[in-house]
Amino acid sequence: MNCDGFKFISNNRENRQGGGVGLFVQDNIPFAVKKQLSKHDQEMTFESLCIECVTDNRKVLVCAVYRSPSASLQEFLRIYECFIEDVTNLNSDQVLVLRVFFNVI
Repeated sequence: MNCDGFKFISNNRENRQGGGVGLFVQDNIPFAVKKQLSKHDQEMTFESLCIECVTDNRKVLVCAVYRSPSASLQEFLRIYECFIEDVTNLNSDQVLVLRVFFNVI
């Protein structure tokens, strides 16, 4: 996927077609993928991609979280709660930008 002036980063599903999560990051913004927060389970209930970037001398943690429409909402929320705990436990003064796609409707 290409968009002039941006890099596309993704956390694709393994051994399956379709799905995964992705983010576009402006070319001039340095970033690092936070692997411990970027995950997906075998049932595809919970998928996430998190990056840490520095902009305006501030660390920013940007995360995209996705729930497949066919996944159990209760299981997603259980995993999401653990994910939020992991994010909160990071020893950091980061600003958090979080985008969650619950697919509830």
